[in-house]
Amino acid sequence: MNILQFFLTFLILAVFGSLSIYGWFICTRGEWIITPDGRWKKTGMIFKYWSLFFEQYRKTKTVHFIEEGLERKLDLLIKTAPLIAKKFKLRGVALQMMDNSISGQEIRQMEDLLLCKVKVVDDMFMLTTEVPVYDWPEWIQKPVSSCLTCMAGPYGTLIWLAFLKLQRGAFLWTDSPISAKIMLGVCFLLTLSCLNTILKKLINV
Repeated sequence: MNILQFFLTFLILAVFGSLSIYGWFICTRGEWIITPDGRWKKTGMIFKYWSLFFEQYRKTKTVHFIEEGLERKLDLLIKTAPLIAKKFKLRGVALQMMDNSISGQEIRQMEDLLLCKVKVVDDMFMLTTEVPVYDWPEWIQKPVSSCLTCMAGPYGTLIWLAFLKLQRGAFLWTDSPISAKIMLGVCFLLTLSCLNTILKKLINV
């Protein structure tokens, strides 16, 4: 294999690898739902147990919206419910109520519009949400199951090693095949990450 043939093969392998990883990502999507009779049920694609295993969690933690996150929530409230938004002003890590005319119904409307919980302390309104605490650490869970860009790491490595095994004459064009395998392997993983990111944006997953 000469250098031109190699880089053409490299490009084809990168595109094939990215599509394969995306296909695996789609095939492993799953979730828990509550059936009409009140029972929990696993649903999703054929290999859903993969994502259900690596993305499982048994508890959540409360996170407060502050600074930029709180500003975005207030901007959203201004756009969706200006009559409620005008009753507040941004103050530190909370929204301060300008008067005492807000009702319980309006608070529930805020929670529905902003997709968060509202915690009231005196005249201060703190916005919170519950985020999952996954059983698996992030550095395992994301590359293996949940992050399409990160999945280029472990899965791309397997694809590259398989390529090296099957194409033993792929590096005849260089005098340093071991160095080329390592450096181009890193380039392959970075290329896969970029392609996966582009694919993710195009398909909006």
